[in-house]
Amino acid sequence: MRRAKFYKGVDLDYTNIQEEMNFFAVENLDTKESKKETSQETYRIIKHNFEKIANKVEANKYHALELEKKLEDSNNPLSERLVLWFHWFFSRNGTNWMLPLFFIILIGMSTVLFIHLDSLVIQDFRNWDLWKRGLSESFKYIYILYKDNDLWDNHPIIFALNKFFLGYLYYQFLIAVRKDTRK
Repeated sequence: MRRAKFYKGVDLDYTNIQEEMNFFAVENLDTKESKKETSQETYRIIKHNFEKIANKVEANKYHALELEKKLEDSNNPLSERLVLWFHWFFSRNGTNWMLPLFFIILIGMSTVLFIHLDSLVIQDFRNWDLWKRGLSESFKYIYILYKDNDLWDNHPIIFALNKFFLGYLYYQFLIAVRKDTRK
């Protein structure tokens, strides 16, 4: 299979593999058309072969493809599909570090917005100082260890949700960054 190109996918579900297969430089298994015809088990077999030879980068790529196929499986319980969807949405199953970073910044800005919602109603949104102050303040709420006792007292739900989502997004960011740097 070395250097093979699969334009219409491949199905290894019922193959009897006696010896290790070499999937080095296999191409096009991540295209839209190929994904339709390639099974979750096939991605798992390829991932397993890359893990055997300690090629973590390729193993992670096929693990993400395996999780995408698992997400499509309607036989999975709703709770499992929901978790899989969250992982896919927020980091493309740990393959895109920029998505969690974007959402971390969005959480910080949203926290500022929700905290100051009552005072924003009467503000002039064309006021540049208001935007600069809001952006500056949002960086406080990006830091997961930031603690403000007044905020806990006045907006406990917003602050708890901020910490919950930041914890999850920091985890996704670290997983995405580590995917290529693991030994």
